[in-house]
Amino acid sequence: MKLNVLLAKTDQLSAIIKANITDTIDKFKNKQTLFRGERKAFKERSPEFADPTQILDKQVHSTVEETLGYLFKLTHNYLSAKLDQEATNCSGLAKAELIINNESYGEFTTGELMALKGFFEQQIFKDMLGNMPTMSLAERWTKCNTPEYASRAVYENPLQQWVAKQTEIYEVPHFDPQGKQPAVIVKEKKTIEVADLERQLYTGEVSHIDKAYMIARLSELSLAIKEALEKANEAEVIKSKMNIKRLFRYLQTGK
Repeated sequence: MKLNVLLAKTDQLSAIIKANITDTIDKFKNKQTLFRGERKAFKERSPEFADPTQILDKQVHSTVEETLGYLFKLTHNYLSAKLDQEATNCSGLAKAELIINNESYGEFTTGELMALKGFFEQQIFKDMLGNMPTMSLAERWTKCNTPEYASRAVYENPLQQWVAKQTEIYEVPHFDPQGKQPAVIVKEKKTIEVADLERQLYTGEVSHIDKAYMIARLSELSLAIKEALEKANEAEVIKSKMNIKRLFRYLQTGK
């Protein structure tokens, strides 16, 4: 691929990435219901107690893992093109090894490291991770293995089951055994079981600890890039062959 083609590709992908990160932040902040599901079942004991409002099957439309996976796939294409561009521009120049958590990711030029630093330290990327929706701490979540969710990062809380009851009031006449007094109407209460109910919640959100670890790893990544840049910048300066006086003489006199 020619460099001019690569430059055009990088510019196009840069705009796409920025738009997708903005959309992801909006999804995390304002569309959290996409990451939550709920199932409610209602089985009446008698037809007169039927209540369709108690029946619900709301699916988890998206998970944080899926959302980030899609975005990171786009980001991979952009950063690959951007680093290829910088590697071409900076070929033969100062390099340094990038080490993250004691593991080497290779040796890169200052241009490549600056491109990485600029991407991971941009505020919009930090905002995206900071706005990842998290699981409710009020629930006990476990991995969901039902057929529709088994292959996805969806979690469920324990199934809740209970019996719906209803209190009915009856007017019961009480007669005088001797027949000397009129019947007395007495109101009596009776509790009856009307339906069997179930409710279960589902989530595609991340746990608070997973979110904290991801944000911490971003800081660790940024620090590693910064350290690699510092090492690369320790290289000896290469004197440019450009004759600046000649440039300005041409500008001034045309010679």
